[in-house]
Amino acid sequence: MSPSKENIEEEINSTSERTRQRVRQFVQILFEKEAQDRVTVLKGSLLDDQGSAATTAILQKEQDRIFVNNCSESVGTIFKNKAVTLRPDYHSLDSDGNAIVILGLNSILDLWYPTAQAKLFKRNQ
Repeated sequence: MSPSKENIEEEINSTSERTRQRVRQFVQILFEKEAQDRVTVLKGSLLDDQGSAATTAILQKEQDRIFVNNCSESVGTIFKNKAVTLRPDYHSLDSDGNAIVILGLNSILDLWYPTAQAKLFKRNQ
């Protein structure tokens, strides 16, 4: 029994369809791999950015001209620089640390909640 022309065409069509399905699967896997690689690169660059942000904090110099005993920097400059330094760790700080960041970045001297900012000075200052 020799295969008929219809059977051969049917076999060719089914083989072609299986080949197309496998090509689609291959392309899908290739796209997923590329996306996964891109996510890995982005995560790595985000971690690098966070690390470099913590080490390259730009310190500020405020223009408040309010100095306390034996300090070469103004009160506003001390608050602002401490806030800039602590900012990368904001979510892991205690409430005093969070207050220093929030108040310092906004250049606010809070006399109502003095414990956080008072920690930045010695008792005699």
